[in-house]
Amino acid sequence: LHGFSPGTRYTVSIYSPEIKPDEAIVLTVEVGRKESHSFLGRELQGRRMETRMDFGASSVDSLAWVDEAGRTLVGTISMGGIDLTVLRSEEATALTGLVPADIFESSLLSLEGEIPIDARRVDYVIRFKRSLREAVSWPETAYQRILSSSLDEVRFRVYRARHEDLRQLKDENRGLPGSEFLGENATLNVGDPVLVRLARKASVPVGDNIELADRLRRFTTRYISRKSFEVGFATASEVARNPSGDCSEHAVLLATLGRIRGIPSRIAAGLAYIPRYGGRDNIMGFHMWTQFHLRGRWVDFDAALRESECAPTRIALAVGSFHNDTMADLALPITQLVGLVDIEVIDVEAPGR
Repeated sequence: LHGFSPGTRYTVSIYSPEIKPDEAIVLTVEVGRKESHSFLGRELQGRRMETRMDFGASSVDSLAWVDEAGRTLVGTISMGGIDLTVLRSEEATALTGLVPADIFESSLLSLEGEIPIDARRVDYVIRFKRSLREAVSWPETAYQRILSSSLDEVRFRVYRARHEDLRQLKDENRGLPGSEFLGENATLNVGDPVLVRLARKASVPVGDNIELADRLRRFTTRYISRKSFEVGFATASEVARNPSGDCSEHAVLLATLGRIRGIPSRIAAGLAYIPRYGGRDNIMGFHMWTQFHLRGRWVDFDAALRESECAPTRIALAVGSFHNDTMADLALPITQLVGLVDIEVIDVEAPGR
């Protein structure tokens, strides 16, 4: 509609519910000149198109060359350290020798040694390969402390969340967070009757919310029967009807079931330790999990990695209630760190060490 004259610039709003379920994303498009581009071994003329997707807290730039009808010939986009290229081709050509890319594997970070399964405390340092533009307020809880922070690195101290110790804190209502951590939003659909039935099915009445949270975690781990990276950022209602997905689907379903049963919840995004994946040992991968507010503090529960009393093997880099933020607001700033950070374990406290 706007044509392809060089210098043409316009904005357009698109709706992509897997990224922002409650509002549109604004794209700014700028048309460039015709350029020659190598296309599957041939030199073709394509019109240069630059696009910026604005997600509010962050943005992503993409570049494409299109033909006279506006169809993409070549497109490129960079998500942090992952560069993706899309080429227009016939289906048979595209499927020849196809090996699906494992984007998760390309984002893994190596550690020098293992973290003992019984670790009580782990100190980490994350170093940025280029300095941050501005200081970041990293999340802290009773189980995650910031030892130091600069534009070049941040040091975390993470403790094991021992439920036996947590139960010694008697005041269940101490320091309750705001209603946004119990309410419904576009991602955590607490009013969905299917989810309400699941929450009732997940656990009969129990002694305290710590035990209830554990039973909800176990139910979520079992209920999402198909573990897959193929699902985008699904809402809790979608996961209830299609129980498949990766860490984000586990996190939103567990958080929603908790809210339905009266436990305040939020989603954490960051890094988690994996002893072995894809033939590699001792790595950290980008991950999402659930935090429940119990006995006046935020406590990690990880349905994807099957942990209720979580070991000190996670570093939360961002948290969100999803009241005014979305999965994109939570995930995209973390995604921008892919390929731009190194991590090191600097101290471990474990029995016998």
